[in-house]
Amino acid sequence: QEGPTRRESHIYTQVGGTLAGVLSDRHIRGAEASNAARVADGQPLAGSVGRRVQVAMMYVVGVVGVLAALKAVPPEARWLQWLVVAALGFCIYGPHVLIGLCGAE
Repeated sequence: QEGPTRRESHIYTQVGGTLAGVLSDRHIRGAEASNAARVADGQPLAGSVGRRVQVAMMYVVGVVGVLAALKAVPPEARWLQWLVVAALGFCIYGPHVLIGLCGAE
């Protein structure tokens, strides 16, 4: 067999999307604690959409790194190519999920 099946590669995209949601939710919860202090000081509140965008930008930086790795992988290293493409799916699907969450908020 040349490499993992297409079904196996979809697992990475689902994990990437789920992890993006979990990370952004944790990031927002941390912001809510700082918002309580901001209210006490009379400062404007930090928005949750901006926090989700920060997580999405981390994934975009990951995409750039994975694309550089994809260029560096030799053609005969099929398993390494597959891992890099799986990492690309992981990094691409995170912002895809977060865009929907940003729109809902």
